[in-house]
Amino acid sequence: MGVALKKARTFIPFAESEALLYTTPEQHHHISPSHNTPLHLTSWLTKNKDDPAINDFLPKLQENLLSRLEHPEWSGDGNEFTTGQRLQLRLRNDRMYVHKLLRLNCTTYDVRLGQDCVNPRTHSDVMYLAPESDESHPFMYAQIIGIFHADVVNTAPGSNPKPQPMEFLWVRRYQLDIKGLLRHINWRAGFKRKRLHRVKFLPESDPNAFGFLNPDEVIRASHLIPAFAHGRTEELLAGDSIGRLPRDGLSEDEDWNYYYVNL
Repeated sequence: MGVALKKARTFIPFAESEALLYTTPEQHHHISPSHNTPLHLTSWLTKNKDDPAINDFLPKLQENLLSRLEHPEWSGDGNEFTTGQRLQLRLRNDRMYVHKLLRLNCTTYDVRLGQDCVNPRTHSDVMYLAPESDESHPFMYAQIIGIFHADVVNTAPGSNPKPQPMEFLWVRRYQLDIKGLLRHINWRAGFKRKRLHRVKFLPESDPNAFGFLNPDEVIRASHLIPAFAHGRTEELLAGDSIGRLPRDGLSEDEDWNYYYVNL
């Protein structure tokens, strides 16, 4: 079974099953190792080349995977490797494999063991740590638009020539809103101000609007509530993009202007 290429949504429909075995509490997360839903990368990128969500998809993916192979204990900044170095990283058979869900073991706010099941269809938002240099907010937020693994081969001299299975999340990133609707007034939030923090999607013109996350970086699922009173917008992402997940209340070319961070 494969994935139809043209404008293919990068998730498995609810009606289709995917085996996901038992996860021990000691594991941070679990993604199925199944090869049942392959996506031929070059063909898919070619057929969707006009979609802004695809811009620099392959270089960003290569950068993410190379940085994890080079230093598994910390994430790179996305500008670590040259074009030549990135081209030495290959996906076996030029395929990545689509998965239905990501199962996360996490600690709840009352210090109990919890588990979140994240999927692009219905529960797609996650939180992860912000860089230490960012003092505006301890966390960052992203919407998972694809859960994948690939058999990765690093052909660089001295590297392990054997294919290594690597998992990765294709995400659309949010940015923290600190200026509010009136740009000269800061949007102040938090417990002291008794107001929820607010986020919005990065516009497609921002090079960080789409990217990749190592599943190990994800802390837990996040509950983001659309700020219905602030309405919809068509300015963040052009047209019917595969980078925009279908959601009730929105047309195929719309996003909500803002979301409140409830969790």
